[in-house]
Amino acid sequence: MIARCCKSRTGLRRWQRKSSKSLERACLHPYIRGGGYCPARAFAKIPEAIHHPRELSLPGPWSDVYGSHLTLLASEDLPANDLGGPANRSAFRALPAPLTELLAKHAVVGAYVAWGNEPDVLPMFADLAAAGALALPHHPARVDTMGFRRWQTGEALEKGPWGTQQPIGDAPDAVPDLIFCPLVGFDRQGGRIGQGGGHYDRYFGAHPAALRVGVGWSVQEIDAVPRVSTDMALDAILTEQEFLLCGDRL
Repeated sequence: MIARCCKSRTGLRRWQRKSSKSLERACLHPYIRGGGYCPARAFAKIPEAIHHPRELSLPGPWSDVYGSHLTLLASEDLPANDLGGPANRSAFRALPAPLTELLAKHAVVGAYVAWGNEPDVLPMFADLAAAGALALPHHPARVDTMGFRRWQTGEALEKGPWGTQQPIGDAPDAVPDLIFCPLVGFDRQGGRIGQGGGHYDRYFGAHPAALRVGVGWSVQEIDAVPRVSTDMALDAILTEQEFLLCGDRL
């Protein structure tokens, strides 16, 4: 009986491993080995809610308001949630007045080249780029740190080691004191979920005086972002619908 029981348990473990692998192949599973929860993996599905105005349910440790699943519903009265609509084709093309005043106070501003469904912010910074006051993230290799390098309109970009576009290798280094970073998820307290590599958090930790502005779509907002000690809160958040101040540094 004991031998049969052990054999049965072994078979169950094999079935669980096989089933888990099948699930991982079928979709981006939000749970990592050992039972840990990875918010970035769950939020990688958010662009589906942006593309398709329908209900999207994400499992995870959400608040009492949402329960065990966070359900996102792209509202019919918010056409900006559809990336193909005219509202979003014109989104992030002009800076809100508060940001225009803020940019004038900083010599070098950091932005990013949009990847996937990230908002394309470079049109907003065309004047800065033309003046040589814009810097973009640069990864020298597949390492856990990153820097910034200056980029001007018309200059070439190259594919970096993580697959994103970045300034070419001999572009001048820069240390921006105002940084616009892409979001996968966010809350109104300045909590940020990124792609999961931790590059921005490490850079923010090494340059704590730099102001941090997250950029994302309004549908990516949640009640509360799970945080760890290394997470750096945002000073503000810009979406296609509003400019939200977080904290007291701005």
